[in-house]
Amino acid sequence: MEAVGNTNEINEVYLKLDNLFKVGLAAQIKGSGLDFERLLYATDLISGEKYYTLLISSEIIFFNEIGELYRGLIEVIEKELNEIRDEINNYQYQLTTDLKSDKALIHSELDGLRYREDKLYKVITQIEKYLEVK
Repeated sequence: MEAVGNTNEINEVYLKLDNLFKVGLAAQIKGSGLDFERLLYATDLISGEKYYTLLISSEIIFFNEIGELYRGLIEVIEKELNEIRDEINNYQYQLTTDLKSDKALIHSELDGLRYREDKLYKVITQIEKYLEVK
């Protein structure tokens, strides 16, 4: 799990993506645990069309315009949210069944997961606002 409040999400890849597409999600992305790994660009030599590929949190998003990017981000975030929910359920189960578990550590982990969950929901909410406008 990423550390709560980790600001590595706003890295060179995110900044380049924001510069090209005016993504406008920096405030929501900080602390979300999303990992912007690579941004690739290709041009079709025949048609001249531009294609982009974003590697984020070990997922790939292919897009040509901002709407496709936003929809891809929502898909990636929904996968992250499912994983977080599974982890939360596992910790909650552990709290109720394992008498020898470190309850303080589990509560700390749950707090971190819920923080990330909240941040990811905020990213989706912001993206949905942008998609309504477009």
